[in-house]
Amino acid sequence: LVPERIHFKILTLVFKSIHSSAPPDLFDLFSPHNSTRCLCSSGSGLLLVPQVLRSTLGDRALSHCAPRLWNSLPHSLQLGIKGLIMKAFEQYRLKTCIDFKPWCSGTCWSFIGNQQRGKQNVSLQLSCNEIGIVEHEILHFLGMIHEQSRDDRDDYITVIWDQIQTDKVHNFNKFSATLMSKLNVPYDYMSVMHYGGTAYSKDNNLTILTKIPEFNMLIGQRMELSDQDVQKVNQLYNCTSSLTFLDSCDFEEPNICSMVHSSASVIAWRHIRRETNYNKGNKCFGNFMYFDTSTGNIGDRGFLKTRTYLPKRTFQCLQFYYYKNGSEEDQLNVWVKIYDKINRRVNSTNVQTIGEFGFWQLHHISLNATRPFRIVFEGVKGSNNSSGGISIDNVNLSETKCPTHMWHITDFNRLLRTSPSGKDGRIFSPKYYSSDGYAFQIVLFVNGTKHIPYHLSVFLFLISGLYDNSLQWPCPWKQVTISLMDQHPDIRHRMSNQRSIIMDPEDVIDTGNQTFARWDRPDKVGTRIKGPDGIEYRIGEGKGSSMYISHQRLRSRDFIKEGNVFFLLTWEGTILYLCSKPNVSVLCVDFECQNGGVCIVANGKPVCRYCTLFITSNILFHRLVNR
Repeated sequence: LVPERIHFKILTLVFKSIHSSAPPDLFDLFSPHNSTRCLCSSGSGLLLVPQVLRSTLGDRALSHCAPRLWNSLPHSLQLGIKGLIMKAFEQYRLKTCIDFKPWCSGTCWSFIGNQQRGKQNVSLQLSCNEIGIVEHEILHFLGMIHEQSRDDRDDYITVIWDQIQTDKVHNFNKFSATLMSKLNVPYDYMSVMHYGGTAYSKDNNLTILTKIPEFNMLIGQRMELSDQDVQKVNQLYNCTSSLTFLDSCDFEEPNICSMVHSSASVIAWRHIRRETNYNKGNKCFGNFMYFDTSTGNIGDRGFLKTRTYLPKRTFQCLQFYYYKNGSEEDQLNVWVKIYDKINRRVNSTNVQTIGEFGFWQLHHISLNATRPFRIVFEGVKGSNNSSGGISIDNVNLSETKCPTHMWHITDFNRLLRTSPSGKDGRIFSPKYYSSDGYAFQIVLFVNGTKHIPYHLSVFLFLISGLYDNSLQWPCPWKQVTISLMDQHPDIRHRMSNQRSIIMDPEDVIDTGNQTFARWDRPDKVGTRIKGPDGIEYRIGEGKGSSMYISHQRLRSRDFIKEGNVFFLLTWEGTILYLCSKPNVSVLCVDFECQNGGVCIVANGKPVCRYCTLFITSNILFHRLVNR
């Protein structure tokens, strides 16, 4: 496995380099391949493999071997890695002050179609579609070492040496405090940097035993950064705030997160403490905001305003829980008020009117504020027959993209108790439509497949839809991310579980009797199925994960709250960009470097700089030397 890990680290370094998040010297090593063919998409995403002299470094030079390795990736795998890395970058921006900036502007982005390079028959394996693996590797680049390599690890785990593969024993070495600072952060069983219990096992027995037994089956998670992972990054890089986070409010403090009541309110929002807030559940008391519609007159309103936010991006996502238990005619309106630099209101927009009724629900609203703004929640009494009102709780605002779809499953604890493994225990999401018209559906095996029980198994299917006649088939290069949301009140502390699926139009299924494209038109390649409404439709061949999340790990976080589970779905086109190099000094124009060297100017003179890679304890280092 060592060569594969080295390849993965090199590929990650290549990606960071061509997107300018590696040192500039490494960025200079790689150039986009400019095809001589007339098709604009031809060769997109490929790197130039330079000529080398075999008398010295030859094809071992990073500038030669790394582009060859990158170009050997099937196109769908390149896109999958790209999409996951971009999502991992967004998590770092949300939770830390670390940023990853591409060199080029938005005009360098391009949608990728068929590469016209022959058959691209590849399937993304489980290890290639977990965001936690990418976050793990980025933490290595940021200076972090595996958690079980801490010098105090023997207080928390026992390494079972005789169960470790002989040539992998070095992976369990400890690092002294002088080489690996603990940053005064406690040992973290849930770190994304911790090995799993059977890491490098001879025969799948435990190689690591936790001294708190409850963590034996939880170490090695690759969902997302843990709170202590984030704490270490923020300490190491002196982060005092994160980049894309704007606000989070669970209303547990008396100042209600600096929200204020409007003088125009007839019925004021009240900060109350009851059993029914979403954060604490119905077994504990907790605080939330409540608009009482059991009193007053029809049409009476109440306004609750947030503080003013200063956007740095051109998009935001507002997420909150709400509960309507008064009258179905009651309304919850959400407004965005835009201000100029001297705090004068210049615009008010009603971005959503929400009318669903009956239980706590999660809601997302996409915003595009570019000036100072604030959010206003407006309650409207709709009937004299109300005995309740409107409640809101757990408000989060960030400069991130909202999911495109959401699947809300209720009474999930009962489903876990009663669902058999296999097809008899599967449930179907509603039918969803992407923005470009494709119909799709998520199928969840609540107790896993027959061969892999005690897991949630999740699969994506294309289904027959209203717009199939006008769409391109097979469905080309879409990426769908399925995220089981951790319902922690603060978005910065969530560890959601997600997988991404790439729709490769040349992903072919061979049944022995026939061959067809997996993502072809469902009424052409799919099977007939009847929905809960009794209407028949066609469902294609799906793709997903049989081991999406174990039942044990499902209970380790707030994935289930008051019996509710939320799958957040994001449908997006796969995109890849290669950026132009920075301007080269005139001193380097006629100065040639052999074997993949890079010309730089040092002390007013052109010199060649080379990059050497070496691996120690599965950590990638790079060293630049002058010659």
